[in-house]
Amino acid sequence: MAVYTFLDDFQLDMIKAEYGLHRVIKTQPIEAGVENSNYHLFFERQEGRADRAILTIFEQRVNKENIDFYVQLKEYLHARGIPCPTPYRTLSGARFMRLGDKLIALVHFLEGASILAPSVADSAQAGSMLARMHCAGADFPLHNPNGVSFAGWEALLARIARVAPHHDLYALATQEYDYQCSHFPRDLSCGVIHADMFPNNVFFDNNGTLSGVIDFYFACNDAYAYDLAITANAWCFDAKGMWNGQAYDAMCAAYDAVRPRSHAEHAAMPILLRASAMRFLLTRLHDVLYHNPDALVIPHDPQEYADKLMLHQQMWR
Repeated sequence: MAVYTFLDDFQLDMIKAEYGLHRVIKTQPIEAGVENSNYHLFFERQEGRADRAILTIFEQRVNKENIDFYVQLKEYLHARGIPCPTPYRTLSGARFMRLGDKLIALVHFLEGASILAPSVADSAQAGSMLARMHCAGADFPLHNPNGVSFAGWEALLARIARVAPHHDLYALATQEYDYQCSHFPRDLSCGVIHADMFPNNVFFDNNGTLSGVIDFYFACNDAYAYDLAITANAWCFDAKGMWNGQAYDAMCAAYDAVRPRSHAEHAAMPILLRASAMRFLLTRLHDVLYHNPDALVIPHDPQEYADKLMLHQQMWR
C-alpha cells in the first residue's frame, strides 16, 4: 500500500454519491507498500452509523483489465471461509468505480494487526492459511496469467539495463534469470495463488490467531509451490537476514497438512525459493531506479532479496 493519488473534495463527493454514502467523515492515507494508493475511509452509510473501509486507487503495475479478477476472487474466497476483505458494491451493483482515468475499489475493513517479526508458530499458521486459499480457489472460474513471471522478468531486466547496466544487483539478477530459464519446473500443480503473502498482508487477532489476509493485487494463476516459496522467503528469515529453517519446516508441514504437496513440488522448492527471491529483487530494484519522488512511498530495499537469493544459491547447491 502507498499513496500516489491525492483525493480532493470533489473526488470524495463522487465516491460518496457512487456508493450511496451518507457522509464521508475523513480519509487517512496508508503509506506502507509500493503498488496502489490506499486510504482508510471513515464514513456514515446512514446518519449516525459510522463505518470504516479501505479505499484503493489502482496504479502502476496493476493491469486495469485484471481488477475484476482481483475483486471477484476476494468475494469467491470469502464465501468459502477465507478471511479476506470483500468489496462494497456501488449503487449500480458494480464492484469498483472509475475516478478520472483510474479505477477504485472500496473494500470492507478487517480487524487485526500484522506481526512483522513472526514466530515459528505464526509461520505455521501462514502456511496453513496459504494451503486453505489454494484449495478454496481451485475452482475459481476466472484466469489471470502471472505478469511477473518470465516475460515480466525479462521486461524488468530490460528497463533496469537502460539506466543501470553496470549495477551489481542487475548482474546478480541476470545470472539468476539465465539459471531459471533452464531449471524452473514446468509440470507443477497450478491454480490461483496470492503471490504477495508477506507478513504485512496478514492479520492476527489479540489471541495470536491468524484472522485475515489482504492485498490480493498480485493474485494470478501459477504454481502452488511457487506461492509457498514466495511466502517462505517473506516469513522465514529473521531480522538479521538469517534463514530460519525451523520456521520453514513448520510452514511447509502446516501447508502439507491441508494440501499435501507432490514429490515434484517438494523437489522443486530450492529452485522456487531462488526464483521468488529473484522476482522481488527485480521489482524492488526497478522501483528504486524508477522511483517517483512526488509519491508518498519509500521503495523497499532490493538488497534484502539479493541477500536472500545469494543465500539460497549457496544453501541449495
